[in-house]
Amino acid sequence: MPPAFQASPAAGTHPLIERLFHQPGCRNVSADGFEAYIHQSGETVLFFSEDPLRYGETLDFAVIIPEIAKACVRPFRIGVLLPQLAHEMAGRFAVQRWPALVFLRAGEFLGVIEGLRDWEEFVALANQLLTGPARPAPTKVIPINAGNARACH
Repeated sequence: MPPAFQASPAAGTHPLIERLFHQPGCRNVSADGFEAYIHQSGETVLFFSEDPLRYGETLDFAVIIPEIAKACVRPFRIGVLLPQLAHEMAGRFAVQRWPALVFLRAGEFLGVIEGLRDWEEFVALANQLLTGPARPAPTKVIPINAGNARACH
């Protein structure tokens, strides 16, 4: 297996997310292999996961992503970013709501879907992004630490 991928998820990963790693075309993307993974030819969808106890929709995404892949007009790889890496990469793709799907073509940004949608809307948006042109990379989002608000006074 190429070093860009982790063979098994991190300890404590929910079974529904772990199940994704046994699906064809789906990988647990490591920080070390992130750039190589997203720059492969073809389309990639990155699943920005989160702790399902904090964001229950994470498990919904884990179940429906393979189904969305089957319903879309173009095939794509699914790269799962476990919470730590998802948070590290969120600013790069302007992800502000979890869970999220980031669509890429050979490393170029196509768009993002944040939060759950109705099935028809989800598939329509995914198809629109997969068949559409690459877009400029989103403006990087830098989170503000509200706990340090006094530091600016």
